[in-house]
Amino acid sequence: PDAARTVTVKEYLPKEIKPEHIIEMEKGLQLEYDSNLDSYFVTAEVKLGAGERKIFKIRAEDVFTISEEELTALQEQSQTLMEPLKGTSYFAQASILKSEIDANLQSIARTQVEGTANIEKRISIYRNNQKDLQKAKDNIEALKAIVSEVSGKGGVFGSLFGVSATMTWAIIIIVVVGVAVLMILLFTLLARSRALEYHISGGKRLKAPPIVDLKKQAVKIKGGLITYFLPPFGKPVVDLRQTIKMVKILIIIGVLAALILLAITSF
Repeated sequence: PDAARTVTVKEYLPKEIKPEHIIEMEKGLQLEYDSNLDSYFVTAEVKLGAGERKIFKIRAEDVFTISEEELTALQEQSQTLMEPLKGTSYFAQASILKSEIDANLQSIARTQVEGTANIEKRISIYRNNQKDLQKAKDNIEALKAIVSEVSGKGGVFGSLFGVSATMTWAIIIIVVVGVAVLMILLFTLLARSRALEYHISGGKRLKAPPIVDLKKQAVKIKGGLITYFLPPFGKPVVDLRQTIKMVKILIIIGVLAALILLAITSF
């Protein structure tokens, strides 16, 4: 315009710019806040002469860069969270999350290194990187949840080797039932041993199992089909100490078999 005039200047700043980030602002400019847009803007009443133009400059801190320290800290945190998951059934799921975290962090580092002199493009890159950064943080939280779940299953009544709680309880029940069955067998064997002891002694109670020639003296107690499934499998039971030792071995074998089953199902 050819005539002098007074104009109102109003320019919004990027949302990332806060008052504390402003280093220098030209005299006459005022910083105000728009609550509707959640953004700061500068404004001023400027008198311009005929054909006059004026450029206002604001110098602010560079807030459009994600620090290398933050990227490194997130990468190290994700690696640390992977350690307790090794050897568990959760490791494959966690590895996928870890791969996504690494990809997001590497993309951020690469685009920031490339950089650009165009401030608008730089802001655009920064905002895209913020989305990748948030994805990485979300995946780290997911890793924390997995680690917490595994840690919560580390007790006696929890999951072992990363096996689900349902499987853990199923195996615990199997072990308990197995031990109970072996105990019943033990009492059955004791009863049969005492009965055979009474038979061999001619009706007299002995304080200890007699030493006899099994082939000549002992007679197998009739007890039905189950007799052939009890140690020593169809032969007469005389040595009580050997019988108890055998039952203990069977109990240990049962517990070890349950633990092996747990380890197999965890992979």
